[in-house]
Amino acid sequence: MKLSIWKQFGFAALLLGFSHMGSAVTFTDVVDFGGTGNLYMSGGDPLDLTDNDSVTYTHDISDDGYSPFTHNLLSAVMEVAVTDDDLLFLEYVYIDLAGLFNDMLEEVGFNQTITVNLGGLGLLDLWFDGMFDVTITATLGDFFLVSSTLTAEAAEIPEPSTLVLLAVGLLGMGLTGRKLLR
Repeated sequence: MKLSIWKQFGFAALLLGFSHMGSAVTFTDVVDFGGTGNLYMSGGDPLDLTDNDSVTYTHDISDDGYSPFTHNLLSAVMEVAVTDDDLLFLEYVYIDLAGLFNDMLEEVGFNQTITVNLGGLGLLDLWFDGMFDVTITATLGDFFLVSSTLTAEAAEIPEPSTLVLLAVGLLGMGLTGRKLLR
């Protein structure tokens, strides 16, 4: 008799686990630089970083329906598309992201996509309001900035009525189990 009660609780726990599967939501924001053309960026003199081209932009997933009250961010990936103009010289891009450890310096190649996994403070910054600030600086050489795409995966937070219904169901199962034990 006790085994069947544990089977019932195990089945309920299994259903509870499956009830949240498939509720993942994907949010995507694309920043296209220059419309039909690309944004030309020059690094200037590597010893004097004051004359380097720099661009700051914001990814906004809140315009796709993201809200920190209804979604829990699981992961986010940003892809920056760049291309070299002549492939004759070394060219580097510095990507400044929110957070302490997310900044990166990358060599630019022909039709290259730089992938950045946001984690820690970067993901926390995106979670607050659905906006993420990025600054891209040409540090050496020149290249074209094509686009930047941010893709965020989030789980929907269940509504309070769903949690109340779940609690009532579990309470009912508990009372039934207790009644069967007597």
